Amino acid sequence: MPFNKKNWTDREVEYPGRKTMTDISGNIQQVTLSRDEGEVVVAGDKFDAATMNDLEDRISSAFDYAVVNVTLSTTWSSGTQTISDPLIDPDKEITIGYPITITDAQWTALQRANIRPTAVSSGSITLKAGGEVPSVAIPLQLVIRG
Repeated sequence: MPFNKKNWTDREVEYPGRKTMTDISGNIQQVTLSRDEGEVVVAGDKFDAATMNDLEDRISSAFDYAVVNVTLSTTWSSGTQTISDPLIDPDKEITIGYPITITDAQWTALQRANIRPTAVSSGSITLKAGGEVPSVAIPLQLVIRG
């Protein structure tokens, strides 16, 4: 589910703090209220557009990701294999996972392979089998954040 950012703006009024007061007889009077809180023990966080827009950005970054489904082939070169996809970016965080549909044989091969990334460039990632080179195709999911 995508996150839709809201752009917050500060409220600006002609008379901040002004209130209209109506007494029990129906007489209307305008008054200006001022804070009189005593000593500030903890200042707290300011509630303004800058603070709220920063919050929106931080929430949005948590939702900003893509999942690239790839399958490692059975062809490896010196224990390495390069995966290509236009979403792969060296400036983004890439997590390597697997789909829940992975079979027992693929899972066993993945565990024995001890696969790790060795290089990332724009459009590709090179993976190395630190253990046993897989003899079966293995589905992977690249989660790309940022």
